[in-house]
Amino acid sequence: MRKNLAFAFFVICLFSCNERLEENRKEIKQNNLSGISTHDVYFEKFLNIVEMDSLKGKIRREGDTIAFQKLKEIYYNSGYENEFFYYSMFMANTYEYSYAFYTSYSILMTDIITEKNKVNNIYANYYLLKSYELGYKDALSTIEERFGKSAKITSSKDYLKNNYEILFGMNNR
Repeated sequence: MRKNLAFAFFVICLFSCNERLEENRKEIKQNNLSGISTHDVYFEKFLNIVEMDSLKGKIRREGDTIAFQKLKEIYYNSGYENEFFYYSMFMANTYEYSYAFYTSYSILMTDIITEKNKVNNIYANYYLLKSYELGYKDALSTIEERFGKSAKITSSKDYLKNNYEILFGMNNR
């Protein structure tokens, strides 16, 4: 009988300690809410495999633009924007989503063009022009900023044709 009472007492203590710990965690979380960074919040989401797989699946199966934007937000705010490139390209090429073309542009582009990143910038410009052709409104101001306000806007297809030698020429081997 004493063993049963001791065991019951132990179980009651254990549960009351767990309750107090949980209450303390909630209180600490509420008190430190202002101290939590955006990166921390999104990095936690980035590590949430169930949520991430759900969003990725919606993008692949349905071309879900809301899932695309949520996934982009998680990747960018957790510091993994370059790793988002696959999903951006997938949405752009599979579903011709103008914002995905623009996102692909933003991942690939650099402001200082060198020999080493010239090809990436050509593809970046192609995705920028393609996003504009498909109706992404913010692309126009970016095109004007990138090429100059007085520059003639060429089609994405013509832009690739004009840069064929750089992309596929003998000098790139």
